[in-house]
This record gives sequence, structure tokens and C-alpha cells, in this order.
Amino acid sequence: MRSSVNFLGTSTSDVDICVTTPSKELENILTLSEKLQKHSRVHPLLMIIKHWAQRRDLNDAASGTLSSYTWTCMTLNFLQMRYPPILPVLKINEKENENELLEVEYKNNESIGGLLFAFFKWFTYDFDYENYVISLRPGKCLNKWEKNWMHWKLCIEEPFNPERNLGNGVNNDGFNKIIQEFRRAVEYLYNANLELCCEIYDEYEYDEFEYVDGIPFITLKALRKANLDSKKNEIE
Repeated sequence: MRSSVNFLGTSTSDVDICVTTPSKELENILTLSEKLQKHSRVHPLLMIIKHWAQRRDLNDAASGTLSSYTWTCMTLNFLQMRYPPILPVLKINEKENENELLEVEYKNNESIGGLLFAFFKWFTYDFDYENYVISLRPGKCLNKWEKNWMHWKLCIEEPFNPERNLGNGVNNDGFNKIIQEFRRAVEYLYNANLELCCEIYDEYEYDEFEYVDGIPFITLKALRKANLDSKKNEIE
């Protein structure tokens, strides 16, 4: 059985969408998909990020990370906050004007590769997790204090239900793992290595890395070794 929601739903199989995605989130995914299906960069960028999240074991809200739907909301908010923005403030409960959507997108000519690197850099070094909430409704960050969400590590507002935090299941271990993986992605993409960036997660791969604020951080030495090993395998 096939489904038509792969655009924003998940980078995995259609069966996975039906089985693992809550019905309300599935409905919201379909709504966002309908609004954004003509955007040339939204779909491929989302697919890469969701593929990365799946390969790096970051797409399971039940285990302390994030759902596919939450990755969608984070990515769309990131695109809203580019300068100039690629997405405008979305009319959550209204029909979008397609001409307005495309007009906003055409003002920004960043490539998909450039946006992918910028996405990970933004959530590694620039986003203030302690004070802000990711929100699609205003297309910007909200203050945690205004929503009384200070007790949560990661705050992503559900655009169709603003009182719900999509990151409420992220515990300390899950948060540290997400930040660690953002940092890892920045390092690999800086060296233009998407394949290693998206390789299957191995919990022992961080053993030789340095630690920054208690979180494993890839060193240039480790990166060079990984790149050399990759080239050696290609030759063999």
C-alpha cells in the first residue's frame, strides 16, 4: 500500500507513515504538504534531513529524540528565518496564496547544499535553546518565559496546537545526543562529506573524540582519519 504523504511525512517507507505517525500529526503533515508542495527546495532539503535523522537514530520521540513531524517543523522554521526568508509566515488555518509563497522563495537563491549546512550550523552554534521556542506561526523564535516552557530542554511549538511542545519528550540524554549529532554534521558537511554525515549511527564511534561541555565533539584529527579511511575504502 502506498501513501501520498512522503513529501513532508518521512523519508522512510509508506507503511512506516501509517503505522508510526499519530493520526493528528499525519493530518497536519498533509496540510503542510498541500501548502508547500510547489516549493522547489523544501522537499529535497526535508528528505535529506529526515534521512540523516533516521540514519543517526534521531527520529524516535518515544526514546527521547524527535518525530519526523517535529523535524519538519524545525526545518520549515529555519527556512522562515533565512535572510531573505525562503518561507513566509504560514497561514496555519487558512489557504495560502501560492503566488505569495513563490514570490518569497525567489528572493533567496541559496542552494540546497548551502541550506543543509546552514541548517546544522544554526542549530549547533546560533540557536539559543535556553531561552527560545521554535515556532512556525509567527515564523520566528518565541520566548520560553512567555509560554512558561522554561522546564523543557527543547521547545518546538505545534503549529496547529500552540499549547503543545513537540520537544516535550526530549530528555537530557536525548538533547545531548541531538546537539552532538548537529555538531558532527557541521564538521562533515564543512568537509563536503554528506555520505559520512549520514552514515548509520554507531554508539562507539565517539570514543576517540574530544568532549566539549560533556558532549562528544569531533576533532579535526578524527575527521581526517575518517576521510582517509573513506578514500582508502573507495580505492580498494
